[in-house]
Amino acid sequence: MTSIPPELQPAARKPWLAGLLSFCIPGLGQVYNGQTGRAGLLMGSYLLLEATMHTSGIVRYFGGLILLLLLEIGLRLAGTIEAVVMARRLAAYTLQPINRWYWYLATVIIWFLGVGFLGSLGWPGIQTFSIVTPSSAPLYR
Repeated sequence: MTSIPPELQPAARKPWLAGLLSFCIPGLGQVYNGQTGRAGLLMGSYLLLEATMHTSGIVRYFGGLILLLLLEIGLRLAGTIEAVVMARRLAAYTLQPINRWYWYLATVIIWFLGVGFLGSLGWPGIQTFSIVTPSSAPLYR
């Protein structure tokens, strides 16, 4: 009788872990479930939403900011719920090459590079100001 290596034996996915991963970084729970296509779609749509909001300048208005928050929360919750439901359905999941630690790390790096790039764009029409007052003047000259 041949034995199956432990990494190839069917194992159930943990729904709570899939949900937590997907809530923290959209698409990571789907990578954990082995759904790379859905992970790319979810991560791409989230970054597209952020890019649209960054470049359109709609966040300058209160309604635009509320719209951004509602869409972002809705997208995160939809991805989290989908990851939990799919993890429950995968009772006997055979680990795939995508289920290695370095693929999870690559997903996190791609996420932070995308978010970092969008953060470097700034928000059009929104500026920060520095007003010098006597109380903020240097004590020693």
